[in-house]
Amino acid sequence: MLFDRIKTIRFVESHCQSDGGYSFSIDAPSTGEDTYYAVRTLGFLKGRLSLKTKRYIQQTVSLSDQLDARSRWRMTWLCHRFQIKTTEILPPVEGRSMADLYYSIKTRRLVRQRILLLPEAQDFIDSRTPANLRLIPDIAYYLLLSHELGHHRDVRDWVERLRTGQGYEGGYGFVPFSTEFLDVTYLVLMALRAYTTSPIDAGRCHSFVSSCLTNNGGYARRPQAAPAMEATYFAISSLESLQKY
Repeated sequence: MLFDRIKTIRFVESHCQSDGGYSFSIDAPSTGEDTYYAVRTLGFLKGRLSLKTKRYIQQTVSLSDQLDARSRWRMTWLCHRFQIKTTEILPPVEGRSMADLYYSIKTRRLVRQRILLLPEAQDFIDSRTPANLRLIPDIAYYLLLSHELGHHRDVRDWVERLRTGQGYEGGYGFVPFSTEFLDVTYLVLMALRAYTTSPIDAGRCHSFVSSCLTNNGGYARRPQAAPAMEATYFAISSLESLQKY
């Protein structure tokens, strides 16, 4: 990975607040979301966490039913990472989007609870076809979900749609050849990696991700935008994936 590791670590550390959590900006309060991305980024970079971070998670992280599927995944992952015991029994897997289903299943698998798909969820998955699933993020989540469930379906057409949907800057947008974003690019790379393949032009994809680096070591959703903890994690994870190609 060609970037300044120390500078990126310092960017993450600069967002650590006095309570041990991490924040979107230096003067903002800690959030569970930013703490999740900070912990994951520092894990990639072998950086040191604040000694207060576990206490912050214990005191503030909620696993209530009010959390959406992605937030529940992030909070469950943090508890698992810091060995914070939870006794929550997760509800059956349901959701009205591929993303909700994917994160619900990942959460259940992480805590070793049986994956129980409601009939409506199974019908939703089975009804997806190349004709009615057109957004690149939805296709990526469909592939990740199929891989997570171990479905033995022919997904070559779906994979090729992702590979050939690469934009002019080298990243991916919500539809082929549209404005490219780091979060969508990261999602596509995760899906392609699950099926042991890569973008059509991995070198240009690497260039797009690298172009999102800002002067303070953090990464932005797009070149010349403001850096964020979420985007920084997406960039570091994406660069790690791309170095395999």
